[in-house]
Amino acid sequence: MSSWAPLLAFLLGLLLSIAEGNHYEGHWLGQPCLPGQPCVLAFISNNPVVLRCPRSSYRGHITWQYLDPSWTDEQPLTFLRSGGTSWPLFSHDKLQRLRFKSRLIAGTGSLYISSPSREDSGLYTCRAGDATLAYYEVDFQDAERLHVSHAELGEASLGNVTVPLDQGAQATLFTSWSPWQSCNRCGHPGERKQVGFCYAQLTTMDSEGEMPMPCGMARQKYPTLPQRGPELRIETCQVRCVTSYLAGQEEPHWVPFLVFTNYHPQLKATAHLRCPASSIYR
Repeated sequence: MSSWAPLLAFLLGLLLSIAEGNHYEGHWLGQPCLPGQPCVLAFISNNPVVLRCPRSSYRGHITWQYLDPSWTDEQPLTFLRSGGTSWPLFSHDKLQRLRFKSRLIAGTGSLYISSPSREDSGLYTCRAGDATLAYYEVDFQDAERLHVSHAELGEASLGNVTVPLDQGAQATLFTSWSPWQSCNRCGHPGERKQVGFCYAQLTTMDSEGEMPMPCGMARQKYPTLPQRGPELRIETCQVRCVTSYLAGQEEPHWVPFLVFTNYHPQLKATAHLRCPASSIYR
């Protein structure tokens, strides 16, 4: 077998998973995200996500820009663009790493990030010339701090916690839950999942409470804010096998074939095996 075969198999599997998979577009509180308006989103790291660029198909060349909130006196910098083979020059190593894990979804201009890390949190903008089509403040919450609870095992989700901050301020940390995912079986007992994200409600002495924000963003304002991760809770479920349920499910017992290859890690070395189509959101 050619030495290129494992690599080609991996790339083919990855492309199929991107083309066929359901992309997660983030969790927000308050008003839904509107085109051209700032949008605050929370995600969980190491899981693929999509940032949409509305009306980009009518605008010609698209550029995606990024700004780390810790970069002072800098403007958003381009790390990905359509309509050309040349890449922008990167003034930060972080932009280069972000470029290699990102791609544009064909025909939409939307941004696909395959495996975002917590350090990729920041400001993302989609632009066409001088026009800003989308503006996102993104918090990638640490998957390694994920709190998992199963109701049938008597495990509880995290409760609200109020902590004092500097200058008389205080913060209430809580979990904002996304909708329950569908039951994974019909006609028999199954399970369903719900993903939750850490949010902080900040209150100062001279003002009323601010709009809740993802904990990573709140920690930029108050570095002493305690660490708290996202959540995943699981409960049993049972639904009837009706037509509407079956239409939204994959063929029972069918497992997609994505990647088959051999790895030969060194003894006592750390190895990471990833499933290209896997996601906590489905």
